[in-house]
Amino acid sequence: MVDNKRQKLQKTLSLISSGHSIQDISQELNVSLGVVYSYLRELGLGGGKWKYVKGQPRQNPSSDVMEVKRLYDSGLTIRGIAEKLNVSQTTIHNKLKSVNYIPSGQSSQFIDIDMGKVKEAYESGKTWSEIAQDLKVSTKTLRKKVQASDLSIPSRVTRVALPNEELLSNYKAGLPIGYLASKYKVHRATIIRRLKRLEAKVSIKS
Repeated sequence: MVDNKRQKLQKTLSLISSGHSIQDISQELNVSLGVVYSYLRELGLGGGKWKYVKGQPRQNPSSDVMEVKRLYDSGLTIRGIAEKLNVSQTTIHNKLKSVNYIPSGQSSQFIDIDMGKVKEAYESGKTWSEIAQDLKVSTKTLRKKVQASDLSIPSRVTRVALPNEELLSNYKAGLPIGYLASKYKVHRATIIRRLKRLEAKVSIKS
């Protein structure tokens, strides 16, 4: 177990030094984004220090305040500017706020999120943190958007006590995810996340 952990730490350092993103490393090591961040902390690269490791791409110089302001004035949305400059919507929002283009205290309403993608990602078993990373927004903003939407999913993960061995046994026996969700009175996504944590090969469509 110790050797395996050491290997993953070494692999994380190698990948981050080769310019790979957190998402890339998560997929390569088959672990969650949270685990990757914990590895970075153990390597002394927490708190965003990993961004300055030699080999990591530097922030696009065109994403300075005046360029963002020009694009916003041209009619592009915050989401459109973020995608164009390959940065998060929060970064663009903060730059606009720094030149008084966005009133203080009204952050989330200016950030555009595709709620269809949120629903799809949630039902695939992704955590709120992972979805926020994918959409390049903060978890806080994502939760506010979900709360204000008509999506019938909780904006916060509730810890549920599930019988892991029984759940895994039932799933391996062929019981579909929908049936298990109904049986244990939880959302399908909760069952999917738990099965993934138990290292089961999950078929989302089941």
